[in-house]
Amino acid sequence: MSLHKTLEEICKELILYKNMEEYLGQDFERPIKSLQDGYPENTANLIGKILESLLKRIWINNKVKGDPGNKTLNDLIKVCSSYIQSREVYDYMIDIQRVRNRASHHGGEVSESDAIESIRKLLKILEWFQSINAHTIADKQSILDPDIQNKVAFIIEFYGVLKYKEKNCYEISSKTAYLLFVRNIGNKYDYVEVFISKSLSELVEIFTMKKHGLFKTVYPKKTRYIITDKEYQLEDIKHSIGDSKISSFESFLGHFLNYNNYYQAVMSKLSSLKSYQQILKVSGQLLMYDLIKQDYVIEETSNVNKLIDKVTDNDFGNLFIISNAGGGKTNICKTILEKVRQVKRDSYVLYFDLGLMKRGETIESFITRQLRGYLKLNDTEIFDVVYFLNKSGYIITLLDGLDELFGEIRLDEILDIFGEISKLFSETSRIIITSRISFFMSSRYIRELLNKNAIVSDKVKFGLTSVGIDPLQLPNFRVLKLEEIKLNSKECSLKHNQIARELLKKHNTQVSCTPLEYFFIDNLTKSEAIEAYNVDNNSFNSAELIYNYIRGEFLKANDLLLMNNFISYFYECFQENKTLINLIELFAVFGDRLFPDQIITFDNMKLKTFFKYIDPTHIKFNHKCFYEFFFAMGFLKTGKLDREVQRITSKIRDYIFEISTKPEKFNLKLDKNYRQCIVPKGYYLVGDYDKVLIKYNNKDILFDEESVTVEQYLQFLDEIKGKDLTEFEHPLQPKDWDHHPDYQKLKIKDYYSNDRYLKYPAICISFFSAYAYAKFYGKRLPTSFEWECASRGKYGSLFSWGDHFDLTIANAADYWAKKVIVDYEEWKQLVDSNEIHVGHPLPSENFIKNVSPFGIKNTCGNIWELSSTIDETSNYVVLCGGSYDNPFRAIKSSSKGIYTLDRVSNAIGFRCCKDLG
Repeated sequence: MSLHKTLEEICKELILYKNMEEYLGQDFERPIKSLQDGYPENTANLIGKILESLLKRIWINNKVKGDPGNKTLNDLIKVCSSYIQSREVYDYMIDIQRVRNRASHHGGEVSESDAIESIRKLLKILEWFQSINAHTIADKQSILDPDIQNKVAFIIEFYGVLKYKEKNCYEISSKTAYLLFVRNIGNKYDYVEVFISKSLSELVEIFTMKKHGLFKTVYPKKTRYIITDKEYQLEDIKHSIGDSKISSFESFLGHFLNYNNYYQAVMSKLSSLKSYQQILKVSGQLLMYDLIKQDYVIEETSNVNKLIDKVTDNDFGNLFIISNAGGGKTNICKTILEKVRQVKRDSYVLYFDLGLMKRGETIESFITRQLRGYLKLNDTEIFDVVYFLNKSGYIITLLDGLDELFGEIRLDEILDIFGEISKLFSETSRIIITSRISFFMSSRYIRELLNKNAIVSDKVKFGLTSVGIDPLQLPNFRVLKLEEIKLNSKECSLKHNQIARELLKKHNTQVSCTPLEYFFIDNLTKSEAIEAYNVDNNSFNSAELIYNYIRGEFLKANDLLLMNNFISYFYECFQENKTLINLIELFAVFGDRLFPDQIITFDNMKLKTFFKYIDPTHIKFNHKCFYEFFFAMGFLKTGKLDREVQRITSKIRDYIFEISTKPEKFNLKLDKNYRQCIVPKGYYLVGDYDKVLIKYNNKDILFDEESVTVEQYLQFLDEIKGKDLTEFEHPLQPKDWDHHPDYQKLKIKDYYSNDRYLKYPAICISFFSAYAYAKFYGKRLPTSFEWECASRGKYGSLFSWGDHFDLTIANAADYWAKKVIVDYEEWKQLVDSNEIHVGHPLPSENFIKNVSPFGIKNTCGNIWELSSTIDETSNYVVLCGGSYDNPFRAIKSSSKGIYTLDRVSNAIGFRCCKDLG
């Protein structure tokens, strides 16, 4: 179509909005004229100005604080977004802004088609604005009661999302309104009429023919809705109402959503472990982001049931629930579903198990797939309606298991996935997301994204912009951290109380556990539970609890041998990243040992206590911990993988390490006859929280037992006097480098001259000098991966000595402070007050328990150790292990830091290694 013809048609449409032209104080013909004259960039600017005027009206009409007069288009969209319930309209505004920005900042990089598209999008925006502001635009005072007025606006927007146009709107009285909508589908017109009323007498009058003539039309058969709080009092005139659909405003959505069926289907999937789901009173800490401390701080500690009452309140906002594995997150979702159903029967909660979302799937596709069959809408309408209802605060949306969406926790993946789910977010939404605490702690970027005031990283800001998210548009989430159950609590069973008393008597300690562990203990003998208690960590060995429970289920099935087959099969499934398990595939592997009489259904399946029903052909583990345990056992049984690197969860690491401490309990034999200070080739667990990897080390490496001492480094300086060290120097080393320590930087000035420090670690030495030292003696610096392997051993202990915390084992800030340092804020206060500045390096003989499984000493704390892992582009080297001035949580074997190649520190030293064979 020619430009002239296109603009002619647009002008005809613009005539419909003549009254808005005066209302906004804009000339709608100017953009058309500019395009006719060949200036599409000017058209883009003028369209932007019209949009600015419209947004300023939204600002004023909604009584937003401040003056919109000097605000930019970008600012106006940000502030007014809360009042734009239509995702399509909001997207149109963003598109217009982008085209206008191109025109303004890049000197005319706007095509004719771009300008036409902007005009068409403006027309859609004008249509939307006019539909919800008809009285204001016409300068006509509405007679409607404010409550009815709000309901009318909601219904108009709701049908706008479904692509209906408002045909008529009559205000019958202050208590009653009539709406007529029409939608064109091909050659067919679909009409809907809606009566909204607070007055029973007026409805009776309308439908007993006294006023019915007002609403007789020539339009074909319509769908009619009557929205009233008096719905149960209309029985007497049902014969007059005919097939009208009657509901309260709150239950109006029930005409489109078969919520009873949806609720039953969801609850059946959430009730697999019935005893586990009926857990007591769990407490939680409600956390808010503190701008001054730049961290999350406790706002309130309370019983979770009380917090749930707040969550279901309309004004609570968005919530992020975290806990340890088995900590009751899904149970909280189930409780919210039940509570809203019981207390607010006309309110709706939508639950989505994010573990069922396919890799690379859009949130639109996932939500459509999950709600198909329950919403009486076309697939193309489902997400738009959910978005609208969510942004209107009409529904609560539960997104369970955010951590299950991630392969690797890298910033690009975080932004991709967050970009998808954030399509549901708004300041007025009520979204609840759950995740394991290990995922929450895996990356500061995750914590930043939960509160727009926390976003301090330019990487995050740029990354959000690159995936189309305005950082300032993100809503803020409170964080609810679920606590464990105290077994001495009066709400616990007699059995659990007895276990608590026995452990208190034996170890003088109070014991707690997760709800899932509570369930396992409930199904074990008291002696089994007590034997699984780990006194070092003051917690239960969760691997032992789940193993005894699983073994008991196989014994009930009279097929203990099948347990080994399960381990092997699901070990492979995990590596193949299978989330859903196909029943036919299970039958092909296990036959009638799992499906008696070869009937392949979930109801007929043995051992279904481990699984939950998804659909007739698929099941899923009813708790991720079962899948993780089978993988951990499979790995330890075989000692190998199908690949060189496998990402695992923090819980799998827990299981692998716990099993490795007493393998005989799990019917395993593990070879722990290591040669002194030799890191053998094989698979190792490295990384922290949910960034743990199983990674292959392809050679045997002999490590120095201790970091290089003052005595050893002084000997090196003597031996290199007068020698040319060119062959031993790093390629990036500057010319004429001095390998002496930087004596000026030493806090202890006689550190290298007083014999008392000879066995202390060498410090204030640069990467270049450490590199030259190692190479001079036929050794090398270890990579950061090799260093971590040497410190943790094969089974991924958190510290070189194990998983437990002990102030006396390592040289850390807690050791000098003589108390546990809980968080960064406390550590900073101690540093600022000089309470831990007395700390300094110490010889390894002071910490005889700080030894790795390979006999390598003092890797955690004392000094950061240089690795050979460097970033040549940024001139940084990776440091390992933490130092004397770091709190305990920062001296784990996985702890890493970075430092420039040419700088030195009192807290940095090194150790050497060499390859064998």
